[in-house]
Amino acid sequence: MQETALATCLQSMSRTKKSIFAILCADRCVRIFDYNYLEGAPELQGGISVAIGSVYSVAEHLSEIKEAIARLEKVIPDLDEVGSQHTCAMGAGVSVLYALNAVISGNEKDVILASSNALDAVDSFSEYNGQGRQEELLWQERALRKLQGLPERTDIKQLRDALNSSPPAWEREWL
Repeated sequence: MQETALATCLQSMSRTKKSIFAILCADRCVRIFDYNYLEGAPELQGGISVAIGSVYSVAEHLSEIKEAIARLEKVIPDLDEVGSQHTCAMGAGVSVLYALNAVISGNEKDVILASSNALDAVDSFSEYNGQGRQEELLWQERALRKLQGLPERTDIKQLRDALNSSPPAWEREWL
């Protein structure tokens, strides 16, 4: 799905569903960060947990979200310092960062950036063979369609588990 098509789909979605989509996209690539970078992986998973736990009550959890963002900013690899072999970890970390920003802002741009950074992380992780990115793109489209048909308040963890009933090929082949 091109960014313009994604933006069009997002326009008709509520702030909450946009945030959930961003969270789902970012969550898919946390294992890439864990595998590729090792340092800070608990912070990424913690960021996902904070996002899931606060999506229905952002104002109540705003300080917790901001703290998670600050912790993430400290562990996302700086490629100038650690090298380009950690590009996929950087993409995964940035995807989680934008997912948290999307929870706060409800902004379509943050959602699109969470989605595109997740795609970039998968693409880099699967050595730019195109197959990983294509598979992830299809997963994102399926997740978006599924989310559009659900009630406003949905069990995010249950949805995540249903969407991830089988591991992606990039995970089976590379992890």
